[in-house]
Amino acid sequence: MGKKKKVLQKQLRYDRIQKKEVDMKKEKSKTSKIFKTIATVATAGVAVIAGVIALNQFGVIGGGNNPSNPPTHERLSQVTNVSFDEKTNTLSWNEVEHANMYKVDVNGKQKQVETNYYVYMPVDKVSDMKVQAIDTTGVYESSKWSDIFTYTIPDNAISTQSVFAFVNKLDRNTDLVNIASLYINNNILYSKCHVINSNGKDKVMSYETSFDRKINSLQEAMNAKVLGTDKISEYDYSRYKSAEYFLKSNSYVGQMEEYRKQGYDFKVVSSEVADQGVDGLTMYGTYRLTKGDDIKYIANTIEVAFYNPSTSKAVNYTTKLQNANEVNAGELDFHELTGDFYDWANLTYESNQARTNTTSQLKTTTSGIGMDL
Repeated sequence: MGKKKKVLQKQLRYDRIQKKEVDMKKEKSKTSKIFKTIATVATAGVAVIAGVIALNQFGVIGGGNNPSNPPTHERLSQVTNVSFDEKTNTLSWNEVEHANMYKVDVNGKQKQVETNYYVYMPVDKVSDMKVQAIDTTGVYESSKWSDIFTYTIPDNAISTQSVFAFVNKLDRNTDLVNIASLYINNNILYSKCHVINSNGKDKVMSYETSFDRKINSLQEAMNAKVLGTDKISEYDYSRYKSAEYFLKSNSYVGQMEEYRKQGYDFKVVSSEVADQGVDGLTMYGTYRLTKGDDIKYIANTIEVAFYNPSTSKAVNYTTKLQNANEVNAGELDFHELTGDFYDWANLTYESNQARTNTTSQLKTTTSGIGMDL
């Protein structure tokens, strides 16, 4: 009996080992199936993700394999024919196929634009300009930078560029955006400007600049030593072109009204609006007056208060200005420009007109090739 018992126990142990091995094989088979299922799901997930990406890029599921618009990481072509037109202050270049954005670099300062031109007023004696083509969808890599185009402001000449660069240096704590008016009175240079201050805020500033000698012209001011520039006023900048609406009222004030009665037509050369809230505004401007062959340029400041002002600044700064019965306007100063101040105003006017025509052409063309900029 003892020997049979040992044999039986041995057989039972063998059977348990065999069963364990079978169970382990079954578990291994299950695990393998699970991993295969996971891999299948993961692969499907990648396919779905890829399809979504393709949908985002090409507008159809599976667009990544669309032979008519395949994804690629080719580099965009280099920008060519970079040039600067000092008449219009416009940097332009040939369009690049597949580019939907361009990065412009002027002396290390960069800006992105969606057009193949960039209106820029040089503030340095020498400006190195270059352009890079960009595809914001990520299908194409950005191009190499274009060859550098260098523009130098001419010496000893009154131009929109030289005057702008000069006024820009009068207040080194701001970046000049636009000159609304510029004139000399009692040996002081007055400049009314749109600037960006050190905090990045748009402001309308009025300055007085004194010199180490008596000045009678803009050229003399540019060549004289500046003793100091004082800030007379500072207001928030208003984006509304209120001067144009005011001219539509056909009822001006002060000397402006006198010239209107004499038959002169007015056009805005340059103006900026100081934001005074919903109750009023201040307009600094340079205007072109014409009557037949007679052309005058004036620098003028007008202060406006609104009767029964609207809660909407847009209404007050635009439509109300067209109705003389809606406003109480006063002429704070009036200066007829002569000499090289006249020349500067005339150059500014001509530059604005030429730029309007040029940008209109650029917007309706597919490339800048062959354009006389």
